[in-house]
Amino acid sequence: MKNFKIIAIFIFLILSGLTIFAQVKFTASAEKAVEVGENFRVEYTVNADASGFRAPSFSGFDVLSGPNMSTGSSISIVNGNMTQSVTTGYSYILRARKEGKYTLPAAQVTVSGKTYTSNAVGIEVVKGNAPSSDENNNTDANGNSSKLSSDDLFVDVSLSKTTVYQGEHVIATIKIYTKVGLVQFEDMKFPSYTGFWTQDIQSPTQINLQRENVNGKIYEVGLLKQSILFPQKTGKLTIDPYQVQLVVQEKAGRVRNFFGQLVDQYRNVSKSLKSSSKTITVLPLPGNQPDNFSGVVGRDMKLSATVDKNKLKTDEGISLTIKLSGNGNLNLINDLNLKFPPAFEPYKPKIKENINQTTGGSSGSKTFDYFLLAREAGKFKIPPVSFSYFDTESGTYKTLSSEEFNIEVEKGSGNSEIVTNEGAQNDVVALKNDIRYIKKGPGNLHKTGEIFAASNLFYSFYLLGLLIFALIVILKRKSIRENANAAKMRNKQAGKISKKRLQKANQYLQTKDKTAFYKELLSAVWGYLGDKLGLGAEQMTKDKIREVLTEKNIDSDSISKLTNLLDTAEYAQYGPVGEEGSPEKLYSEAGQMITDLENRI
Repeated sequence: MKNFKIIAIFIFLILSGLTIFAQVKFTASAEKAVEVGENFRVEYTVNADASGFRAPSFSGFDVLSGPNMSTGSSISIVNGNMTQSVTTGYSYILRARKEGKYTLPAAQVTVSGKTYTSNAVGIEVVKGNAPSSDENNNTDANGNSSKLSSDDLFVDVSLSKTTVYQGEHVIATIKIYTKVGLVQFEDMKFPSYTGFWTQDIQSPTQINLQRENVNGKIYEVGLLKQSILFPQKTGKLTIDPYQVQLVVQEKAGRVRNFFGQLVDQYRNVSKSLKSSSKTITVLPLPGNQPDNFSGVVGRDMKLSATVDKNKLKTDEGISLTIKLSGNGNLNLINDLNLKFPPAFEPYKPKIKENINQTTGGSSGSKTFDYFLLAREAGKFKIPPVSFSYFDTESGTYKTLSSEEFNIEVEKGSGNSEIVTNEGAQNDVVALKNDIRYIKKGPGNLHKTGEIFAASNLFYSFYLLGLLIFALIVILKRKSIRENANAAKMRNKQAGKISKKRLQKANQYLQTKDKTAFYKELLSAVWGYLGDKLGLGAEQMTKDKIREVLTEKNIDSDSISKLTNLLDTAEYAQYGPVGEEGSPEKLYSEAGQMITDLENRI
């Protein structure tokens, strides 16, 4: 019995310690937009056993209920580690009195004698909307009369900017706005973004509806897709409309239920929605470009350069690390075109990317690791690294420079004197091989008068060498001719590369990682089409692919299946799909499509 009490006290102390020393979080949440006279909930949550809750002033709202307190706790043991989770909640039901923008001040709560403050909550109150009078002039996709108006349901492509410089990013956001229930998405067509280099921003796999005020009306708004657009040419660029076919619920009248009460009755209706096209004005970059302009357009750029050592010996190497960071199209930088002293032999740099695509644009860093091999003794200087970019905030070119590095190279212990050819820093010549190593032992002795150069074996080796040399020359010339034709090589390797990507997609499919699966599947299909058809990145649009496939006598039915496959897979990354968008089916169709095109093109 005594041991039991000791164990119970020990467990209590552990749990108490976990509760006390865990990071306390106290948050407040509510709807962002409500109508006048509408009831809504405000919730305050703290992840600890709390007391002394002090609510803020709810000025401008009627308090219908609250505070309603709730508590919960749980204990989990993972790999022998025990953790406890405690949650305390306080909720209110409020009613908005009049229009306006309000801020609910922070609330306070006490945990273990310490006071914590929540965040403030902003709420926008709009005028209540009367039922729409436009009820009889709409039809659904099947031609049936529909009571839904364009004010009840629509889609839109919004742009963060409409006037930018060439290479400056624009955020394109596709949203759906609804006052009715959404049942399912049947088909959709995303804009092709012709004239832009694009990067998708990661979005939730499921569409989460949140309330927003749109021109004084409250809608349930769902994010469908967000992309970062980098314009590749100047002038006015048009973004095609976004199109979607979906099923929604609409009121079909009222009926009495079992208790004699009047309740709303609904029916499913198919609707076709189309956003308006958008235009972006792309300005050319100013003409006073620096000689070392990198092509990068962005802001808040930084440059740093470091070497791992300043003293070394010949035939030893140093590492020069250059890091570029900031917000902009850093993906465009593949080579810094650095020039090093002839005494150093540079190797191709290793490039590491850490770039994130967010609503703030493309930001992160790109690191170049150079390995320099010292070939000559002496004192040398590695000149500063210079990098120029166009700054979108100031509208001017800016140049960043690193420090200069002084490197001292001592002669190593090797017996070869190393000199360099000033005309080309990579041409290294070894001179004056000193005393050769004295070979011990009798060696291979021959009788006087026997000459190998006159033997039959010598002539056999000589002829064999000529044949091997001729064969190497023929194969090398063939390889040079094929490699010179980049488009031919891409076409030749297209099927092989796409199969490897599909195998990787299948691995994600087996592990149930659907997001990675759809991304790899699309990479396989788009990559195959680009390589097989010889299209550049700026030509990779569905319209262009349709045009090229038609020229290659591919039937329209096969082309339609291909575009439907791309549309379904692209949407499946961001929203719910039916049986036609199942991963297994898309994987099978993609493999069959690539095999079919490989046989026919």
